[in-house]
Amino acid sequence: MLFVLAALLAAGDPAATVGGGNAIETSVPAAFVAEPPASDAPTEAEAAAADSGGSTGSAPQTTEFSLNAAAGTRGERRVEAIARASGRGLSLALGAIDFGGVSAPERQELLLGGQVGVLAGELRLVPDSAGLVRAAADLGVRFETVSIILAVRTASLGRAHLRGAGARLELEGDLAPGVRAGLAAAAWALQLDSPSTRQAWLNWGNSTLDWAQRCETGAWLSLDLGDLLSVTTSLSAAQSAQPDTYEARAQLAVEVPLGAVKLRVQSGLARQWPELWLADFSLGVAMSLY
Repeated sequence: MLFVLAALLAAGDPAATVGGGNAIETSVPAAFVAEPPASDAPTEAEAAAADSGGSTGSAPQTTEFSLNAAAGTRGERRVEAIARASGRGLSLALGAIDFGGVSAPERQELLLGGQVGVLAGELRLVPDSAGLVRAAADLGVRFETVSIILAVRTASLGRAHLRGAGARLELEGDLAPGVRAGLAAAAWALQLDSPSTRQAWLNWGNSTLDWAQRCETGAWLSLDLGDLLSVTTSLSAAQSAQPDTYEARAQLAVEVPLGAVKLRVQSGLARQWPELWLADFSLGVAMSLY
């Protein structure tokens, strides 16, 4: 099913060529990851041309399939397969994710995302998998240097129910040829209803791998060495939904292009106060199909 999305978009333009595609995204529930934007996101000029029915003549036409696996010291594991397609001011993504942990049974999640011009949205859904029902939706505007995203989420497991709403601001720009940097900040209003109030957030995170944060801020720097490799490093700080718990995190990602295939290795290290060290590692591959 993941390849259907790619075929539908590419079929509309027989002249579509292989493009840069998206970097593989790794989502570790316990961490805020500040990453550079997907390379197939339309620029402001391309978005304006798409809105007016015109064409810039150089808008990317790409279709990509990516597979990523991640694991962390909390015992969590995650595998995701995502198909992405973009062209003519339109980007689409369809994915399937499998995740689990020491205290969390294996569960499945569906992802659907899209962008038209500067308007972008994403929906993630866990449809009653091992007792967990979860839905999260993002909607925002993305320009070349500024993005504003609004988000809502709801989840339930047994007698515990989580609701939340948040907002995120992203700023980015080129510092020099091949060097790009960005800043991001997010805040959430969260409510967890649980029959047991003692360590409710800790129990929720262990059983769902949903480590909620009340506020986060971060910065990233990306160095593109052309056909050789690209390196992205990020730093972030967050306040956990758990009372009196804070986290600082550093992350490094290296991406190596090999023709139509890209390999990505990513690792992160976090210090969570008052007394916990966390680490995670992921390995991914992305292949351009058109």
